[in-house]
Amino acid sequence: MLFIFKKNVFIICLCFVYSPILLANSHYLKKNILIVVSSKTTLYQQTIQSFEKNLLGNKNNQVTQLKYTRFNQKSLNNMDIVIALGKKASLKVAQFDKKIPTIYALIPKVTLDKIKNCCQLSSKEAAIFLDQPLLRQFNLLYEMFGSEPITGLLFSDKTDQEQQKILDIASQAKIQLNIVLVSKGKPIGYIIREKLKNSQALLAIPDPLIYNRENIYSIFLTTYSMRIPVIGYSNAMTKAGAILSLYSSPKDIGKQLADWFNSHDKDQHYREAPHYFHISVNGSVARSLDIDLPKKELILKKLKKNEQT
Repeated sequence: MLFIFKKNVFIICLCFVYSPILLANSHYLKKNILIVVSSKTTLYQQTIQSFEKNLLGNKNNQVTQLKYTRFNQKSLNNMDIVIALGKKASLKVAQFDKKIPTIYALIPKVTLDKIKNCCQLSSKEAAIFLDQPLLRQFNLLYEMFGSEPITGLLFSDKTDQEQQKILDIASQAKIQLNIVLVSKGKPIGYIIREKLKNSQALLAIPDPLIYNRENIYSIFLTTYSMRIPVIGYSNAMTKAGAILSLYSSPKDIGKQLADWFNSHDKDQHYREAPHYFHISVNGSVARSLDIDLPKKELILKKLKKNEQT
């Protein structure tokens, strides 16, 4: 505000200056956000709660939640952002014509590949998949087994296209991999006994054709009898029999979704592995296999330090 004195007359000028604060707040104009979920279970609700908690300017946003079975083209009307959570929701949303930024989350990379095959992805479609970065997983193996660990990997025909990429990264990291293609004709327990007998561990990667209800018991029973620890990718796998799991929780994914919303250009490609992660340990399995694991807090600290350097 500026006061000008002229011949006993006060002239008041109101001068509006576009400060950095005002410019920053303009980023938080009201947004209508549609979240499409595969189900309304705790996993999805925790993700949504974390997303809303970490949103900047959250009071300016209108968040609508919808189950995938009720989603259609009209659901996109008046929406500014669409978030699809889980495989069913992501595959459903991907089939519709979207001219607004859309992000898929809580899906393995194989589901993102399936979306690419069925529906051409635009620059406005982003994804945060569940698979941990390979170097993060390989660093974990070093923490457990020291130099050049020998590690088994099971592939189905849905993930075999990733083999060469994984082999290249493993070679650079000096990790010896035993890669096995799981065929439908042989029991998975038999395949593990035949192909992974020289492995120090089995590194599980998200693949619903391998790690499912039909196979998981046989996988854990066979590896346990061979004294081969399984490195899992979810807290549930740790509880089921993995010696430990490197995973990102629903709250982690929700926080990363908020990061994307807060900081990224929605018209640019964004295909990311999880930024935030945890480790869960099954002490009973470790003791049974006579494996002396470092404390999970120490492993986490080293993994995060490696990624900062």
